[in-house]
Amino acid sequence: MFPPSACARSFEANAARACWCETSHQRLFSVVMADMQRPSLPIEALDHVALTVRDPELSMAWYQRVLGFAEARMEGLQQGPPFLLRVSPGNYLNLFPADSADPSGVPDHNSIAMRHVAFRVSYGALAEVESYLRNLGEAVTGFDYGPRCRALFISDPDGHQLELIGYADGVFTA
Repeated sequence: MFPPSACARSFEANAARACWCETSHQRLFSVVMADMQRPSLPIEALDHVALTVRDPELSMAWYQRVLGFAEARMEGLQQGPPFLLRVSPGNYLNLFPADSADPSGVPDHNSIAMRHVAFRVSYGALAEVESYLRNLGEAVTGFDYGPRCRALFISDPDGHQLELIGYADGVFTA
């Protein structure tokens, strides 16, 4: 656990108290919003995630076959993303081709980069999802965040880490 001074610095820097507490198999994240002015931006939702991939057509096929995402098109734009997948209503995944034939590797967990993309699934369906993925030949790593939250991790053809996470009812308080 961070010493109190580290939490205080985080509080001062972010106008919120945020402390990571780590044990050997569990991470707990506690965020308590302080009395602060939130920006009044009219953000409605996370719209899309964009990933750079070696072979967009191969990746499109993988996301369709493994995760069931549907190919999507955008109408009325001068230039839209050529490789677009619909994750769920209003949520999309854009795949962009790497600029070089030998793009740099996947960053490790200590790099300043995107760590993973998480897709929410029904908590009750996680065992079925895990069985399905294993039957497809995907390498699956399960992780229990506690008795009311479980995740499955897989990698796409380019090594992007994907998390399929399920929460039991009542996990979120705000």
